[in-house]
Amino acid sequence: MPLTYRKTGFGLSLVACACGLATLAGCGGGIRQNNRPQGKLPQVVTFDSQAISGENWKTAGYRLDWVGFPFPSTQGVNMVRDVIAADDVIVAQDRQSRLAVLEANNGQVRWSTSIANPLTKFVGLTRDAADASRLIVSSESEAFVLGLNNGSLLARESFERVVNTAPVAMPGQLIYGTGVGEVLAHRLGTGLKAWGFQGNGTIEADPVKVGDLVGVVSQRGDVMFFSPDGGSLVGRGMTFGGLGSNPVASSDTLYVASRDQSVWAFASNGTTRWRYRTPSVLTSQPMLHANALYVNVPGDGLTSLNSRTGEVNWKSKDIAGDAIAARGKNVLVFDGTALTVVDAARGRVVMQFATPGIVRFISDKKVDGNLYAITQSNQVVKYIPQ
Repeated sequence: MPLTYRKTGFGLSLVACACGLATLAGCGGGIRQNNRPQGKLPQVVTFDSQAISGENWKTAGYRLDWVGFPFPSTQGVNMVRDVIAADDVIVAQDRQSRLAVLEANNGQVRWSTSIANPLTKFVGLTRDAADASRLIVSSESEAFVLGLNNGSLLARESFERVVNTAPVAMPGQLIYGTGVGEVLAHRLGTGLKAWGFQGNGTIEADPVKVGDLVGVVSQRGDVMFFSPDGGSLVGRGMTFGGLGSNPVASSDTLYVASRDQSVWAFASNGTTRWRYRTPSVLTSQPMLHANALYVNVPGDGLTSLNSRTGEVNWKSKDIAGDAIAARGKNVLVFDGTALTVVDAARGRVVMQFATPGIVRFISDKKVDGNLYAITQSNQVVKYIPQ
């Protein structure tokens, strides 16, 4: 049966209905906000109770903790643009430049605010690497620095060049890719460019940390490794195509699922550790867990590769979607409509169940972390391991 939430004078509270949930923390009580978004609150929000709760989740190793409403006045479907999850807070941004911070322990909205024109193009959310109490919201032309405690705007710094990706946050620096192929390091607190490097081809995939270095891959297959201190190029490699996803990395290896029908592993000096050829162009997001790299390969299904050698551990045509997290000895895979629990060692399907209304999952850590679902009606649903 559906769970129905209605607007009350005290916020959003659970309307009594026949279901297995007595209360949902984070749905009742007043919502504390800065600059409360204007607009009419939706009168009724309806969930399919089996989509967000029930025995399927228990069997998968999770239980429902709370349902949060970061943007109660938002009208429209799939308006949540970006979300990051941490131990203490969940940060969400909608497609109209509004930002909300939720308490991780109960889903209450700590504050929400609009930080720019609704048409502003944003590229990423990150916490300040030198000060975790500061949130950095990046548009293509500026960094907005806000206090996580109350949402106060602490700084607003322009970039020397329009950026195209979410940043890698280093102490005192934000490192971006640009549409003209330059890797741009912005020095926080000064509004100045720290360093730059001109690569080959536009950069659309997010840079990633590779140990103490930063790895960047362009759409022409230019694979670059930089020391963030001064921006010296310490390694360079090449693929034969661009990316339809973001690279992932361990402490010393960068993994790229390329449009050239290959999965690549590069050492941080730029040399190729291994290459795995696939029958199709790759666009899905890979996940690195333990000693395995999981990639959804059209035609082959979910494929597990030995991250050290590139050898196939297993592949299953019966499993579609991207690996999103690990739970115990299993890997969770989401295809947009259903969640599949897969035995990580053998590739066997442990269970699968539909998740109607859920459009995305994120986790605060890849192994046995809290799992957050984003719904098409703009809610954040928290599951905790059990």
